[in-house]
Amino acid sequence: ARYAALAPPHDLAPDRAQIRGLMADLTAEIRAGGALAEGPGRYALGRGYLALGDDARALTELETAWARGFREPRAAYALAITEGKLYQRALRDLALAPPAVRERRRPEIERRYRDPARVHLLASRGAEVASEGYVAALLAYYDSRYDDALRELDEITAQGATRSWFYEVAQLRGQVLAARALAPRTAATPDEIDAQLRTARDALAAAAAIGESDPELFLALADIEYRALGLEVYGRGRVDEPYRRGRAATDRVLILEPGNVDALVLRVNLARAMAEYHSRRGEDGAPLLAEAIADARRARTLAPERIDATAALAACLRQAAEAKSQRSQDPAAELVEAIALIEAIPADARDDWSYIQLGLSHKLLADAIDEAGGDASAHRQAAIAAYREVLTRNPNFGEAWLNLGINYVERARHAAATMASTDDLGSAIEALERGRALRP
Repeated sequence: ARYAALAPPHDLAPDRAQIRGLMADLTAEIRAGGALAEGPGRYALGRGYLALGDDARALTELETAWARGFREPRAAYALAITEGKLYQRALRDLALAPPAVRERRRPEIERRYRDPARVHLLASRGAEVASEGYVAALLAYYDSRYDDALRELDEITAQGATRSWFYEVAQLRGQVLAARALAPRTAATPDEIDAQLRTARDALAAAAAIGESDPELFLALADIEYRALGLEVYGRGRVDEPYRRGRAATDRVLILEPGNVDALVLRVNLARAMAEYHSRRGEDGAPLLAEAIADARRARTLAPERIDATAALAACLRQAAEAKSQRSQDPAAELVEAIALIEAIPADARDDWSYIQLGLSHKLLADAIDEAGGDASAHRQAAIAAYREVLTRNPNFGEAWLNLGINYVERARHAAATMASTDDLGSAIEALERGRALRP
């Protein structure tokens, strides 16, 4: 896998087919070896899945090896690296959610992935690794001690204490710099954040110049560009360059792995953000949304179990429906599909962002039905229920309170002068006041 990553850009399918063949042979050997083979065998399978980029299955195998008593430092190190990759992916997904959702869910993600990664890194001392300093830098990174992590990485570089092919040092530098720039409570100005992201981008580009065929490097680059794009959409409006660079990074991943769902979902969200920017300026974002919907459908075909792919498609459809409404076109087809997609996600797997999308979709459909003179009460009630579910989980979510209040106002406006409409107006006032207090 290392040699494949260092090679010029190419389709990784043949390399990965070879690894899968070796893993199939190993599985047969484990079965024949019985209980004694379980620990080391599962560890080896975990390393195989890690090389294939299937981090979730890698974690399952490595945890099984650990539970079977295979607790050598190298097993702890492999667990830490795998948990760290899953932590990065979870943070990448979290970046798509509103700030209030990010604030509530981040501690859960840290407990699930970051904290055990830290424990396993400490247990990995003595493992044969390319650089002890790299392990120390990883620990500092997981502890959010970004300056300490950078000092460790600087020392590695100054001492020439790692092999030239070990591009993970530059990769980690880029991740640390990006995390520091985008820390939730950073006091940096937009120009300072832009400068820090530029430095992070340069570090990842240096890593990618070595690991030319490592999809993870280009996913990390695309993630930085998506974050930068989000800042520009709601900030200064300099959207073209981050979109172009993010698109180039996701396209590179899809050259290496045509079926990489992470890259497809990132490409969907880059296009969605650009479409939103154009829509806010009164421009046509429909072509971008059409591309995003096509990518999202492809992602769902490849991985129907991936909730992020389903949520991305639902968000695209809701956004397309909103654009149609603004052009006085019927948005019903897109909204009905978006609602069905979210409602197909098991209730215990839906996050706050899923319920926000559900509420927005029902609200837009209710608005369209009201405008046509129909009975929108079922969709209006469904929108209210979705926002109430979010607020049960996260009572400090200002956007949810504001949307809840708007739906109460609309329901009261289309009802007869009854006690129910009066109650709705009272609920609307309360919700809007809560929302404005949280989002002044």
